[in-house]
Amino acid sequence: NAGDESDIEPDLMAMLRQPIFIAPTMRALDLLQEMRLKRLHLALVVDEYGGIDGLITIEDLVEEIVGEINDEHDDDAEPLMVTNTDGTITVEARVELDQLWDFAGIRFDDEEFEEIDTVGGLVATLAGRVPGRGEIIRHASGLEFEIIESHPRHISVIKIGGLERITTPGMRPATPSKKSAARSKKSA
Repeated sequence: NAGDESDIEPDLMAMLRQPIFIAPTMRALDLLQEMRLKRLHLALVVDEYGGIDGLITIEDLVEEIVGEINDEHDDDAEPLMVTNTDGTITVEARVELDQLWDFAGIRFDDEEFEEIDTVGGLVATLAGRVPGRGEIIRHASGLEFEIIESHPRHISVIKIGGLERITTPGMRPATPSKKSAARSKKSA
């Protein structure tokens, strides 16, 4: 059967490209030029015995020359969490709920939020969609989540208010959650 997909096997040997092998002493600009000429994005660093010391990417080289480049794959060590003078808290949406609850000294009792990991996920769940900049999403406990920065597919920065009003059922003083207890055991 000429049209059968099993007859179409990729020729892996045709796809293979010879890597660049370099000495650890090669200058960054020389390597960058060679990588550009050969249209390769990585090189293998070999030691004096022919063993592999490491791998260097074109991004590594560019960062050595021009400084750190932040892209979608880079992650800051700790996400932003700041207490403002007015008593609100500004957080990056990627802050884990356990981190926020420990920081603010509160915790949701709602089982419906048990599967949510981040503040952004919580706010999107409360809203039923990804809210836009300037929107305020309210929770029955009195917490208000103001969207400071967002994009069409995700929230970036949130200001949390109403912390002083938390006296309603559904919120309680913080106690370690299952997730944070498990994380503590892993790091110990």
